[in-house]
Amino acid sequence: MTAARPILALASGKGGVGRTFLAVGIAQALAQAGRSVLLFDADLSAANVDLQLGLHKQADLGDVVAGRAALADTLVRDDRTGITVAPGRSGSGTVGQASHATLDRLTCDVAALSQDFDTTILDLGGGLEGSVRRFAGLADRALVVTSDEPSALADAYAFIKVTRDQPLQHEIIVNMAESEPSGQATYAALRRVCVHFLAKQPPLLGIVHRDPRVPEALKSQTPLLSRHPTSKVAQDILRLARRLIDHPERSAQPA
Repeated sequence: MTAARPILALASGKGGVGRTFLAVGIAQALAQAGRSVLLFDADLSAANVDLQLGLHKQADLGDVVAGRAALADTLVRDDRTGITVAPGRSGSGTVGQASHATLDRLTCDVAALSQDFDTTILDLGGGLEGSVRRFAGLADRALVVTSDEPSALADAYAFIKVTRDQPLQHEIIVNMAESEPSGQATYAALRRVCVHFLAKQPPLLGIVHRDPRVPEALKSQTPLLSRHPTSKVAQDILRLARRLIDHPERSAQPA
């Protein structure tokens, strides 16, 4: 993939750390900066990008897997955020158990569609199953989302471990941090484990603070950058997007 058409994977190794929220937020921030953005919901078992945005879809990934639609037929333009979404389907065993041949076809389709956008963002599923690793293999950069919970740190480390041999640049986003120092401490804990066991030191892309307006925006199915554009968490997300734009091939270590 060329640097002009980057593919970013939002990964976590588990659910509950705000991965999809950040995928939507970063996508909107990039769109606001003038980028054309495709957001592909690659969570084959618990897709919810369309739910967070309140999108009305005509077709989704379930229809693609069943052969009823092409991936391009599922695309929905969200006028509020300026992003284009390829929606998934939640709770579908058929999608979650997609065959190797189907996954091959999907990854080829995503790679082809990505050429029509400045940036493609993959919202990877939780867990470490083959589909997660397969979609991660499309990406240039894996933005690994974690929090200060021990299980979140363990699962973030596990994702980095199982994908360490892929040509991915792993970068860390600490989400739901109570403060800047606590976010830095969470990152330091993950970095120490990666250095000790993997001889890798994934850089910190940024810290996103905990904010009660996040669950409120999610419940209203309104993008946070639209509902609370001046909030601290919105500024955190805008800062992440700016670092991705300013450093398209490597992240800047925040001071």
